[in-house]
Amino acid sequence: MNQQKIDHRVRVTHTLLKEALYRLVETKPIQDITIKELCYEANINRTTFYAHFQSVKELIENIESEVWVELLILLKRSEKDMSYFNNQIFYDVYQIASKYHQLFLLLLNKNADPHFVEKVYNLGRNAFQTSFKRSKTSKDASKMEYYYISVLNSFIGILRLWLNNNMKESPEEMAEITKSIITRGIQFILENQK
Repeated sequence: MNQQKIDHRVRVTHTLLKEALYRLVETKPIQDITIKELCYEANINRTTFYAHFQSVKELIENIESEVWVELLILLKRSEKDMSYFNNQIFYDVYQIASKYHQLFLLLLNKNADPHFVEKVYNLGRNAFQTSFKRSKTSKDASKMEYYYISVLNSFIGILRLWLNNNMKESPEEMAEITKSIITRGIQFILENQK
């Protein structure tokens, strides 16, 4: 059989399973979704499911891997380019979140992968530490670690709220809002009270 036809069939099967998973998590907790339900919702048989995945968790990990590749590219770029890290990375992350909004909702709100946020912390830590070293700041590393966790938690909270509000603002607007909140802190609120 033609390799291109097989690849197309695999992509179609993965898409059907992904969309079925997104529909099912709207009605029940992720940990309660069975392979039987998932196959029924996707209109495929279990043999087909097992040809691709061994569990619902493995399906989620496969879907999640799509995002990790894109995030890793952004973070590698930010390690090399301080201007990108300071000016563009928020916008690009919001673009990815918009593209994969159902997956982000699944990971951030439905707890599909309880280690997702920890993985994000670890992935971003290297980029942050590289940028920190390049900045030649006199802050000690342990204080910068607190700062990093604070910034990342703020960013994840803002991202989660944006997703929950159906992404009413554009990625450009959200990048500016996030950058303003994170870089100016409490001054962000005080500036608008005049």
